[in-house]
Amino acid sequence: MGDLGASCSHTLSDQKRDIPKAEWDQERFGQLCATPDSFANWKASLIKLCKETKLCTFAEEKAIKAASKRIEKLEQRMKLTEEGE
Repeated sequence: MGDLGASCSHTLSDQKRDIPKAEWDQERFGQLCATPDSFANWKASLIKLCKETKLCTFAEEKAIKAASKRIEKLEQRMKLTEEGE
């Protein structure tokens, strides 16, 4: 996708989609093809999966939480930048 839009691909299928810049600016969360709500749902699902199946190591759970914190900090910085514009 040109002109600073996005080409998104899905992790669980072969589906792809192109998003024009105006829509991308509204929909994106950092550089993820997802909204903040979607990301929060992914995080909650991963944590629940780890707890219920006991298949995740402590290090993996810690990595999920650390990645989430980094993304939440990025989201806060993005909001501050948008408010300053």
